Amino acid sequence: MVARKHRIWLGLAVAVSLGVAVPTAAENSEPDPVAAMREGMQPKACRACHASEKERPKLADPYLCCNNHCERCHKDMTKHHPVAAAVDDKDRVSLPLLGGDKVACISCHDLKAPATDTKSWKSESLYARLFQRQATYKTYYLRINNSAGRLCKMCH
Repeated sequence: MVARKHRIWLGLAVAVSLGVAVPTAAENSEPDPVAAMREGMQPKACRACHASEKERPKLADPYLCCNNHCERCHKDMTKHHPVAAAVDDKDRVSLPLLGGDKVACISCHDLKAPATDTKSWKSESLYARLFQRQATYKTYYLRINNSAGRLCKMCH
């Protein structure tokens, strides 16, 4: 019985390494609102907030910054990392921090980053890595690949 089990796993490993009979997850066909926003965005639209004396204070406040932009699509922010959380050791963190020591959406996310990549940008289970391979993966607009927790470990 044990030998049969090992043969099954060995056969499965060979099939996976050859790319044979490995089911792939369906491509995510949901529209990407950030990509759509970037395509239609003109430099004048960026300057409306980034250069406006009236709007610039909103960019410096983590709550207002995220409320104005991120919460247009992400209505329930309780599922996301807390905004305005202070970083204890800000000298070892090479991410943009609002006010010099507070985490905001833009600390981890960069809307100018590519929307997809050929590698996963988040931690995946062994099963997902072996049997749910995809041609493209969402990057979640992260500043760096977080598949091994590298982004999280910068602060935690």
